[in-house]
Amino acid sequence: MNVTPSGRVLPLLGDPRLFDSSWPDRPYHSARTAMGLREAFTWSSLDGLLNDQAIRLPAFRMARDNRLVPAPSITRSDRAESAAGKELADPVRMTAELGRGATLVLQGVHRRCLPLRDLTRRLATEIGHAVSVNAYLTPPSAQGFGAHFDPTHAWLTQLEGTKKWRLWEYGRRPATDAPDLELVLSEGDVLWIPRGWWHEGASGERPSLHLTFAVVATTLADVLEAVVGDLAQHAALAGELPPKSLSDRERAQTTVMDATMEIGRLLANLDVEALTERVVTRRLDPFDPLPARPLAEVLGTGRDGTVHTHPEGVLYSSADDTHVHLMTADADLAIPAELASDLGDLLTRTGSFSLEEIGEPLSGKVLDQLVEARLVCSAGCPEASVR
Repeated sequence: MNVTPSGRVLPLLGDPRLFDSSWPDRPYHSARTAMGLREAFTWSSLDGLLNDQAIRLPAFRMARDNRLVPAPSITRSDRAESAAGKELADPVRMTAELGRGATLVLQGVHRRCLPLRDLTRRLATEIGHAVSVNAYLTPPSAQGFGAHFDPTHAWLTQLEGTKKWRLWEYGRRPATDAPDLELVLSEGDVLWIPRGWWHEGASGERPSLHLTFAVVATTLADVLEAVVGDLAQHAALAGELPPKSLSDRERAQTTVMDATMEIGRLLANLDVEALTERVVTRRLDPFDPLPARPLAEVLGTGRDGTVHTHPEGVLYSSADDTHVHLMTADADLAIPAELASDLGDLLTRTGSFSLEEIGEPLSGKVLDQLVEARLVCSAGCPEASVR
């Protein structure tokens, strides 16, 4: 599915320039820019997830008038397996609850819908942070959740029907304050909601289906954890505070001030390169890996047929005098520096092609690395025929 001529996803969600160096701190509405997303998740996609994939809690939930529908009302037991606490979705009960006005939420839907998996992976690479997608189906003239705020930034993309939204800036009180923004999303519209903004939505005369693309961003707290991890290995932190140094307020304040100054000196002398590697490695944790190699190929039947590339799988790159280093969600590659240009040409190649077409100088061990990391991929990815 070629959603944009360049294959980029961010233009579908508004002006990409808004994300050049920071996160927009106020909501914005982008009209009809996400029309290309409507074919990535459809009514058929919903039916397939509910009827064909046997999803279990907590991958779904339902709510009506700001109250969750009890799990026993929308699940059934799995008598064929020992799966205590992992109830199966019951499509019949769930559709009955939809008929009574409940909203259906499918969580992490990008992991179960192949077109969304591709879009989400590309979007995450474009913004440099992991992304998680939920789907929301609300019957006509209904509301699942009341005013609430989320700990992440998110794009809301309206796929079917309309939904009226009311938003309050961080620090405001929805119970007493008038909304700071009211708008109606139509099919193909996008709403950006910054972290911490209160919001609530209600469907119009038709059923409403929308997706949320939530940004799982690396935070200052993540950097602090990496800093603490590095400092914890420093022998100076084992130094004891002096006797009676915390016995009264004046001496305690002086002691704590001296200790913070010493910690500051340690911070100033941290190995920034090692700290950066620790932060980058931690950042990769929430990213989903690229598709695994086909089982028949792994089990030795050869790499026949065509392949394609996944340039969006490269989440971090660096170079030194001898090698180009690429990191994916689950692989770390070192490619000889003299092959950097050939590597760039290969990873930006579009469509499918045979391994024989790659040829020198990337054949042999270098190609094996790329295949093992799935940057060169032979899996049946839905995006392979259009990129």
